[in-house]
Amino acid sequence: MKVLQLDVTDDWQVRGAVKQVKQRLSEDKGLWAVVNNAGIAVCSEIEWCSVIQFQQLMDVNVIGVVRVTKAFLPLIRHSQGRIINVASLAGRFTFPTFSAYSMSKKACIAFSDGLRLEMAKFNVNVITVEPGLYRTPITSEDYLINLNRKSWAETPTEIKNDYGEEYFDAFLKNMSEHVRRARSNVSEVIDQMEEAVTSKYPYSRYVPYWVTYIRTSILTYLPTSLSDKVFKRYCVKADVSVKKQS
Repeated sequence: MKVLQLDVTDDWQVRGAVKQVKQRLSEDKGLWAVVNNAGIAVCSEIEWCSVIQFQQLMDVNVIGVVRVTKAFLPLIRHSQGRIINVASLAGRFTFPTFSAYSMSKKACIAFSDGLRLEMAKFNVNVITVEPGLYRTPITSEDYLINLNRKSWAETPTEIKNDYGEEYFDAFLKNMSEHVRRARSNVSEVIDQMEEAVTSKYPYSRYVPYWVTYIRTSILTYLPTSLSDKVFKRYCVKADVSVKKQS
């Protein structure tokens, strides 16, 4: 194993990584797989999620995937290998407070779908792994609470007045409750990443944990009116009094 320091938002570092990988490849064996797993997350309502946060998520979760994939793609084509992009079920469904994150993961899936079709002529597999909510550093309760407190403090006063401190406190409590339900068995995701890399005939899409797979399959076929009712269950249970101009 050779570990490289790599910032997926930095062109120079990505080019350096490609150079080092090329130096270590033998003549008879090419690069078999690239797994794009770098990602960041924000769990925040849109009105106090800053534009900078939206941009950061897109830079890492989308442009980072594009940058690394394009850099290594010639090596993958030559070996008829595969690209594995770790997306999320948030890329298929948008939950309340996950709009920014879902945008980035939807874009990641769209990129993967297009690349899969284009790479078929080279016998290159492009695969997405789409986990639900798992207990990882980016879903740390303390991290998300601190991030939201900072965003809330920087939100214009008139917007905070419309929501109210009581609502924001209820939001933090609601978010914490959902994060605590995250699955701890991250090996379910790793196993499917491994299968995506090693299987002779991999699926185009992997959804870790069979119960989650069944639930998402059902949600896919629900009309919007019903799926909205399902997703609204994740909204904050609190009254908001919005001041209206006379």
